[in-house]
Amino acid sequence: MALITFLIIGAVISGANEDWEAQKRIDSSSGGPGKSSQVLPAAQNAASPDSTHGKTRKFSSPKDLHALMDQDGRPFSFARLAKKAVLVNFIFTSCPMKCPTQTQALIAIQRALPPALKLRVEFVSVTVDPDRDSASTLKQYATSMGADLSGWSFVTGAGPELNWLYNYYSVGVNSIKGGLYDHQMGAYLLDAHGRVMQRYTGEIDKPRLLREIGEVATLDK
Repeated sequence: MALITFLIIGAVISGANEDWEAQKRIDSSSGGPGKSSQVLPAAQNAASPDSTHGKTRKFSSPKDLHALMDQDGRPFSFARLAKKAVLVNFIFTSCPMKCPTQTQALIAIQRALPPALKLRVEFVSVTVDPDRDSASTLKQYATSMGADLSGWSFVTGAGPELNWLYNYYSVGVNSIKGGLYDHQMGAYLLDAHGRVMQRYTGEIDKPRLLREIGEVATLDK
């Protein structure tokens, strides 16, 4: 396969009419009134406070994070997902509507993946409420939702690294009344090198997302 140079990151809005292809340049158009293309900010200079030593720690990518854990309490690393397409989203388990709705939509995507493709895809849901979303709480949430945990990690961890991750993906987490959180409801499709290929907002377009996961998962095959 010819060398593919990815020049821009497009935001894909549900209902967009443009076809998306993995080619030398990956673009997407806005899909509705008032919605425009977005480019995720570069995070090379993003810093996170080190709660242990009171210093500033810099990360160049999510692969550098090492204080995260999955729903089984095991260390979680984005680096171990190399060579897979990854779909990342952000949730909290006490969310009354939007988070479970998006989780269910992604579960439907996971279940619809052909067996061979499913082995090349990983789902990652990161909590925005680490104080309450312990590993066991996340596992209970994932199990009750019906997620297949053989290919899905529900992630919590140290506040500083999570805050860096929220900033990296422009999640915009804010606490609101009632112990709830306001945050961007986006899902991010990463290629085998951890590069963000697409961002999805709004209602998940199942046929389109399935097609694009397949295209990204086979880029480096």
